[in-house]
This record gives sequence, C-alpha cells and structure tokens, in this order.
Amino acid sequence: MSLLVGLEHQPNFPNEDLNESNAAMLEMLLQNLLFVEDGHRSTEDACWVYKVGHPAVMRVVRQVYEAEQSQHAVDHGVKLFESIVSIVSTPPERIAHFAAERTLIQLIHGKDSEELRNYSFDAVDDLREQLPVASETIRQAAQRQCGRLTEYALLGAAMSRQFSIDCSNATKM
Repeated sequence: MSLLVGLEHQPNFPNEDLNESNAAMLEMLLQNLLFVEDGHRSTEDACWVYKVGHPAVMRVVRQVYEAEQSQHAVDHGVKLFESIVSIVSTPPERIAHFAAERTLIQLIHGKDSEELRNYSFDAVDDLREQLPVASETIRQAAQRQCGRLTEYALLGAAMSRQFSIDCSNATKM
C-alpha cells in the first residue's frame, strides 16, 4: 500500500494502466528530482529485475543512440518509471535472478543494432498503447527535465517496462 496520502495502491501496475487520480498526483510528485531518485533507488534495492534492467537499458541505448543528451533523457525516463513502480505498486520479487540475467544476456548479445532499435520502438509503441495514462504521466513529468528530448525519456520508461515483462516471461519458461 502506498504511504503517500492520496495515492491508491495499484498492485497490477505496470501490467495495468495508472488510474487518473494517481496519474495526476504522480505528475506533480515526479517533478521533484530527489523524489524520483529515492523512488528509483528503492525499486532497484527491492527488485533484481530493475537493478539489472536499468544498466541493460542504458547499454542498449549507448549502442543504438549516440547522442549523450538523449542517453541522459533515457536514464531519466527509466528512473521515472522505476519511481512509479515503487510508489503505486510492489516490484516483482518472484522473478529469479537467473531469469533477469538471462534476459540481459539475450538482449545485449542476442540482437544486432537494428533489432535493438526495433525492440526500443516496439517498447514505446506498447507503452503508449497499453498504458496511455502512464505514458502521458511520464511524458509530462519528463518535460521539465528533458525538454525537446522528452520522447527519449518515454523510451527509457518503455524499455524498462519491457525488460521487466521479458524477465517475467523468462521465469515462466
């Protein structure tokens, strides 16, 4: 359950979208960089998937997108997503370390640059389609920090979500 007054616990996030009241509150809270940093750290401390996933996303981004500014925006997007997970949901504990590491290896070493680019585009499309409220919340929260590179922040959030889904699927195998 969320400790912040006014936020409702959403245990199925990120498989289900944010409700409107949580989205409105999060959009304001996520403007605070210390809040985002604390949420990001909490999620990575609590869940191996995000601890492994964040550097995996950044490694993919460095392989595919060369501009350092876009990499910072992607990093911010990952942190925003991880913060939302820590605030409204409970990070998945049942995903084995092995599944996360296997997913990391398959992502980093099993795909060429074009496949990685397509993976990132598909992740953004899925986020926008499956979680339109969360997608817009992340976009709005990132706007102040990322400006014209806000879409890269959305890319970071989408790839973080996709990595967690891939790890969950690897656990089921």
